[in-house]
Amino acid sequence: MKTISTLGAVVVSIYFVAFGGNAYGQDALPSDELLITDLGVPIFDQLIAESGPGAVENSLTWSPGAVAPLPPVAAATVPGASIVILTEPANEPLDPGEIPITIIDKATGAQLTVSDVVISTLANQVQAPLQVTLVSDGDPELQQIIAGMQANGTPFTPLVETGQMQNLTPFLVPTQFPWTVGVRSDVNTPEPSTIVLAALGGFALFAWRRRR
Repeated sequence: MKTISTLGAVVVSIYFVAFGGNAYGQDALPSDELLITDLGVPIFDQLIAESGPGAVENSLTWSPGAVAPLPPVAAATVPGASIVILTEPANEPLDPGEIPITIIDKATGAQLTVSDVVISTLANQVQAPLQVTLVSDGDPELQQIIAGMQANGTPFTPLVETGQMQNLTPFLVPTQFPWTVGVRSDVNTPEPSTIVLAALGGFALFAWRRRR
């Protein structure tokens, strides 16, 4: 009986860790975030809320000028544009029904699974709007952007997304500007129910072995 009581206490603890104390386990879905600062002061901070598998998500664009920014597909073709591709971690599970978007890194020959793309025209060498655009994996233009980059051999910097705010300033902002660019891209984790079931199985096996 003592073993069963101990197991029950562990199960309750696991439940609250997995579901965060929410009786239904329906916490807010993670979001992609674009943060721009000027001399350390935030001047742009917006989120793209995750809407679930298959849902359409919009891109985020910050522009310091009076000229309207370009659509993401056009911004990616601006001469001198700097592009960072955030890639999925190697062990990240795919969303149900998701068809991964991939690109070949010509520097290494590796095939990368694309999560998000960040485009900066701040170093452009032609007359074009200055802007920084975050294109999320739910944006229908992402596939077109990646296909165009692959076909044209557009250079880019690949970075593995961490789920935390990542400083992309060195890759996107010329040193003469006072701005910084931070991006937080969501990382999928196993569903809480999956965590609970795996933990229950482990502790049930432990209890059975103790009783034997």
